[in-house]
Amino acid sequence: MNKYVAIVMAGGRATRMGGIEKALAPLCGKAMVEWILDAAENCAAIGSCYTVTSSYTPETTAFLKSKKKNIMVTKGNGYVEDMKEAIKSIRPEHTVMMLSCDMPLLTADMLGALAAAYEKNNAPPAMSLYIPSSLLHSRHAVGAYFANIGGTEAFAAGINLIRPEYISDAEIPDIRILLNLPAAAINVNTEEDLLLAAKILCESEKQNSG
Repeated sequence: MNKYVAIVMAGGRATRMGGIEKALAPLCGKAMVEWILDAAENCAAIGSCYTVTSSYTPETTAFLKSKKKNIMVTKGNGYVEDMKEAIKSIRPEHTVMMLSCDMPLLTADMLGALAAAYEKNNAPPAMSLYIPSSLLHSRHAVGAYFANIGGTEAFAAGINLIRPEYISDAEIPDIRILLNLPAAAINVNTEEDLLLAAKILCESEKQNSG
């Protein structure tokens, strides 16, 4: 399996997080961004990891510098624009796994499963992860992009794999895969979401340590 390049997006304005930069929201003893970075850095399929920040998240940039993490500071023009800017600047040799700082429940094994699914589908130009919509109700999450995949109503989890040579194309051929992955249904956009993530994650950590 190729060594993927993980890019964690952490440059948004986070207007619904009570004034704190989202990536730095305290979560079970860590900054939220540290959970997804730990998962990416401990995933055998991932060879390198970068975090994308912007002028809107100066404290996140400073925090990650203090942790000696790879950082790419973009212009903050929006998710898609910043993603493209980051990929063009980093110039990765392998497929990019696009992640977000607000998905703290993902683990190294889960990211490895995504890489395996990508390989199983013959490494297309791009692949998007979808989750059954039923998880929205059980996890109180909010999904924005819906599709019917194999007869199952699903929503986009916000995790994409992209071959970097296609990043300048106006439209990138994309396949959608459906995985029953409850952890991907927790996307922290509000203080209420953060409390839910903390309840699940801290309890899991307590069980693992016990």
